[in-house]
Amino acid sequence: MLPTKRIELGDNDYALAIIPLLHKTSRQVQAYYRPFMKLTGKPVLLSDVQAGKANVLNDYEIDLNAVDDDAVAQIFIMNQVTEWSFGDMNRETIDNIPEDKYKLLVQELNGLYKPAPFPIKNN
Repeated sequence: MLPTKRIELGDNDYALAIIPLLHKTSRQVQAYYRPFMKLTGKPVLLSDVQAGKANVLNDYEIDLNAVDDDAVAQIFIMNQVTEWSFGDMNRETIDNIPEDKYKLLVQELNGLYKPAPFPIKNN
């Protein structure tokens, strides 16, 4: 059984979050961010790195202004929270959590899973 952290949300509301970041969560967050990635600079080919002609991989930046923070937060909630006091674990329930408790839960999850699992750079 994986270790969990109980996140107190006030008024006897709580969430239990799995402490280690799950591979499934990381993979889904990376897939979400990938369309927002832009190559910066001149592309470095993997074949050049392997041949010793280059020693760096491509650099990317993510347009964080285009990212829907709630979509990313929901990925973390749906994958990392194993139990909570709000009922069934689904998007409808997430949408009906009081705003102050939702923000507190997201803040706690952000602290627990820093740094965020940004996409792996593929050549």
